[in-house]
Amino acid sequence: GLVTQALSSVVMRFASQLVKVLHYSFGDKKVPEDSGDAEPMHATFPLFRVMDRIVITPDGEAVPPLGVMIDEPDEERQARRAGKTPEPAFRTDATYTMAFHSGMVDFQKW
Repeated sequence: GLVTQALSSVVMRFASQLVKVLHYSFGDKKVPEDSGDAEPMHATFPLFRVMDRIVITPDGEAVPPLGVMIDEPDEERQARRAGKTPEPAFRTDATYTMAFHSGMVDFQKW
């Protein structure tokens, strides 16, 4: 209802302040769902900005071992997450190693 929609709007506006490149929509209510013009409910953001740690390893170099802390300098991490670095071009000749930590989701038991 209205309370849920209002609360959701507040939460998403707050999230937009934390992740500047977040885009979300609660969907089109005035456009029939079966028309090709309807926008479904969604939220999107660049994975590069929200991962806790990320290392891009060029082909031929040793990738970080799994199960240990990923070595990304704190200064680079803070700048990347704040949107102060350029978006990297996606490379098919590199390995992407990422870490995401959450106190709300237990990925090992999921």
